[in-house]
Amino acid sequence: MARKKTDGWLHLVYGAETELCDQWIKAYVQQWCSEAGASVDVVDVQDVPLGGAIDALRYTSFFAQRRLVVFKNALFLAAGKSKTTDADIAAYGAYIASPTPDVVLIVYAAVPKLDERKAIVKTTRTHAVEHHFASLQEKECVSWVMRNVQQIEEQAARLLVARVGTSIAMLLQEIEKLVLYVGEGQAIDCAAIDAVVVPSRDEIVFAYVDAVIERRAGDALRIVRDLYAQKEDPIKLVFLLARAYRQLIACTEAPQHVAVAPFVLRKLKTQAQSYTKHQLTQMMYRLAALDGEMKTGTVSPKIALEQFVLAVHSNAFDW
Repeated sequence: MARKKTDGWLHLVYGAETELCDQWIKAYVQQWCSEAGASVDVVDVQDVPLGGAIDALRYTSFFAQRRLVVFKNALFLAAGKSKTTDADIAAYGAYIASPTPDVVLIVYAAVPKLDERKAIVKTTRTHAVEHHFASLQEKECVSWVMRNVQQIEEQAARLLVARVGTSIAMLLQEIEKLVLYVGEGQAIDCAAIDAVVVPSRDEIVFAYVDAVIERRAGDALRIVRDLYAQKEDPIKLVFLLARAYRQLIACTEAPQHVAVAPFVLRKLKTQAQSYTKHQLTQMMYRLAALDGEMKTGTVSPKIALEQFVLAVHSNAFDW
C-alpha cells in the first residue's frame, strides 16, 4: 500500500552533528513510547543484513498495534563501502515503495552528507521526511547553549563556545563538568568557565592580540611566552597583529564592510578609539618592516616581537 510522504512514516536522519541526530531520535522514541499499543525496535544494519531487517518489517506484531523501527548505521546511503549487498538495497527500495501499514521507520546515517550519486538516496528522499543536522556555526552554538543550559549568562555561553568550539558533543561534556562544579541549578558564569574549561589555542592567540592592541604589556608578554613554549612561530604572531590592526583601520573607515560578529565589531570600535588614524597606518608600516626583518634574520624574532609589544605599551614610537 502506498503511503504519502506527509504521513511521516519514513524519517531520514543524518548530518555531521551526530549528537543532535541522537537527540532527535531519542525525543521521537520517547514520544512514541508514551502512546498505548506502540513498540520500538532498533536494528544496526551493519550487524544485521538489511534484507533480513526488511523482511521483519513485513511481519505483524501480536503485541503492538503500531511499531517504530530504527535502522541505525545506514551507511549504504553514504559514500564508500558498506556491508549492504545490492540485493539488500533492492529489497529496501521495494519496501519503501510499498511499506507495511502501522510501521514507522527511521533510517539513520551518522555521516556529514549522503552520496547524491546513489539512486537509493534519491528514492529514500522521495518518500522520507528529511532531518539534516549539519555542523553549527558559532552564533548558532551560542543560541543552542542558551536554550539547553539553565541559568547560564550570555557572555558565559559565548566564552564557552569560544573555548570548546562548535561540537555539540564536546560542549555537552564541558557543560556536565560545569554543572558538577557550580552545583545543580546554580548559575554558570564566566568565572566558572575560567575555572573548569581550558582555553583553546585559538582563544589564547586572540587574547594575545587583544592584550597588545590594548597596551597591556604584562598580559601580552606572558601570553607570548606561553605561545613560544607551544612552538608558536613569532612571524605568525606578527601576521595576526597586522591583520588585527588592519581590521581597526577598516572599523574607522567603513565598519559596515567588516565581516565579523556584532559583538566583535563593538570590541574593535572600542579598541580603535585609543589610536589616531595616522597611528594605525604607521603601525601597519612598522609591522611590515618587522616581518621583513624577522624573515631575513636581521633581528631575533622572539626578542623583536617582545620589544614591539613594549613599544606599543609605552607609546614609544615616534609618530
